[in-house]
Amino acid sequence: MSEQEAAGKANRALPLIAALVLGIALGIGGGVGIGFGVWANDENDFKPLAWYTLISTGAENISMSATGTNGTFLQAELVVPLDSVPSLMMTRIEMPSGMLYSTDVTAAVLDYMDACYALEGPSCNVDSAANPYAGLTYRDSMKLTALSVLVREPNGTTDIYPYHITSVTKESAQYVFSVRVHASGQLSERLISPYMQHEDFTSEDPHFHMAPRPDTDTDLARLAPGQTVQTTQFGVEIFCLSF
Repeated sequence: MSEQEAAGKANRALPLIAALVLGIALGIGGGVGIGFGVWANDENDFKPLAWYTLISTGAENISMSATGTNGTFLQAELVVPLDSVPSLMMTRIEMPSGMLYSTDVTAAVLDYMDACYALEGPSCNVDSAANPYAGLTYRDSMKLTALSVLVREPNGTTDIYPYHITSVTKESAQYVFSVRVHASGQLSERLISPYMQHEDFTSEDPHFHMAPRPDTDTDLARLAPGQTVQTTQFGVEIFCLSF
């Protein structure tokens, strides 16, 4: 995309964002409260996370490709055709009193992400799609939205590929997520329980909260340089700070 095209897309993004927020709010009765509580380094510092869940329709492949490294991070590209995911996505918030659920329109949320990332870059706050109290960007510092791809293998095992999003672009009837993960080291060392006090997230040394279920044949995974995975058997979990 040329600089002129990028600028034009960003200029068009703000009114589109406003329209999409209104459409989402009207479609789900004024917006949904979606999130998941995490504790940071202060015992009184409770920070909610918004979760968006997509499960494959089985109708079309997604594609996940390692595109390069910068020494610290492995860059990858996730291509999600709209026909590969349902028309509705599940949203949820976990509170001390219990789990709360709702739904959202898949195309509306993904279109919002396309517009928000064009306008704000990697600091786009995805939860501002549904949360009227959230700003378009993270207030304190740049926070990257997390995305995990769960792939069901033919032998019945499940691989979880954890990433953080740097951009989202709509191309015809598909969405292209540019994502990154540490290029080396044990992924399990960057896995932190959301219920434990821990240091604030930083984009320079990010952690994630999606852990494999220990009672299933599920493990963390990372693409090898140059590797591509295509599958119709997948789930995608997008989660970010909610304000």
